[in-house]
Order: sequence, then structure tokens, then C-alpha cells
Amino acid sequence: MIRMIKHLPIIIVILLLAPSCGQITSTATPVPSTTPDAAENPQTQPVQPDEPTKWVETQIGDFDIGAWIPANWEADTTNGLTVVEHMGSIGSGQPSSGITIYIFVPDISEFIPDTEASDNLAYEVLDHASGSPEHMQGVEISPTKAFNWGTHDAAYYLYAYGQGEHEGFHGMVLAVTHGREIIVINVMSPRTESARIRSVIPPILQGLSINHEHLSTSFPDALPDPLVFPDLVEQS
Repeated sequence: MIRMIKHLPIIIVILLLAPSCGQITSTATPVPSTTPDAAENPQTQPVQPDEPTKWVETQIGDFDIGAWIPANWEADTTNGLTVVEHMGSIGSGQPSSGITIYIFVPDISEFIPDTEASDNLAYEVLDHASGSPEHMQGVEISPTKAFNWGTHDAAYYLYAYGQGEHEGFHGMVLAVTHGREIIVINVMSPRTESARIRSVIPPILQGLSINHEHLSTSFPDALPDPLVFPDLVEQS
């Protein structure tokens, strides 16, 4: 599963860039947030009914990334932080039948040389990457949308990948600006299960922390409901 994720064209495109490795550290409680949301509700833990969560934290490049994940999900820190919905998919190497979230920190220094010139660096990187046709063969992508993730500039687009004899996927790529770098989050699932993405990701991404700062519990209010994924255009 991890091998498949890392080699999907959509991942390669977004980054033209190489993420860093880290190690998982599980803690009993999250690091206290420094955002206004968390100040009002310290150490808020998003919980799905009857499904306990666990805190996973890892270092990716210069960033400490942490998130709450459901207890029955798996986590892997090879080239970023990957959380997979179903037990056994990482160890077996078989494609997951559920949702996968891959978080990484790309090196954008060559991709966007002048990061100081952008009002929303996350939007600029995603919009630039999604507009590179030589890297996007077989991938249909929606227009990039900018939004505010708490006090941070952010952006996202939706995509469809795979057709014909290949199993199709739907997904969403989000990027959030932190200083003059970005953290990228790729959310994907088989096309048959993509209608669940909008309801499954809030408990995980609402608690996302970067360098011990929880971004905002209001996420994903900026996302449409339902998510409308683009249709694949048949390639001749």
C-alpha cells in the first residue's frame, strides 16, 4: 500500500519534490495548542462515536507533525506521515479498501524560487503543480481553491486518477502555508468509497498540529459538502 501511494503520479507531481523521513512517537496527550481555538478548548480531542483515538507525532524535515487518528488505523513514517484506514494494508502491501492520508513537507525552493512574492504560497504551489500537463497524464484535476485554515493560508484541489483496466481513485490535495514552507496532505480512496472522504477526515485534520500548534478546529468548514470530484477524460 505504501509503495503504491508513493508512486502515484499525483504524488510525484505535487512535489517534484522529496519529503523527509521521521519516526512515530505516541503520546498520552497532545502538546497544548497555541491557537485561539485551543486556548478556549485546551487539548480538545476529536472523537468519533464509539471509536477511541490515539495521538501520533513525527518529525518531517524541520516540522513536528501530530494528529489524532482512530485506534484501528495504521500509521507509517516512511517519507512523511501516512495513516491508513484498514488494519493489515501496510504490512501486506495490498491496496487499501478505505481512505489513506499522506502528509509530507516538500522542498519547494526550486519549484517556487521566490517564496516571498506569494500572498498564498500554498495556493501558488498547488496551482503551479496542477497546471503541469507533462506530469498530469491520466489525472483529472479540479481548479485550485484558496482558503484560510485558521490563521494560515491554505489551498486544495480534487482529483480523479486511473481508468480502463486500473482501479480508479478519487482524492484531494491540501497544502497549508507555515512560514515560507508548506505542508501537503494527500487524501485518497478508491472511487467507490470517495463519498466518505468528506465525513471521515474532520476528526483527523481538525486536530492537526504543526510544531505543537493546532491549526484550527473549524476545518473543514471551507470545503464543499459534498465533495464533487472531477470526471476523467478518456485519453486517446
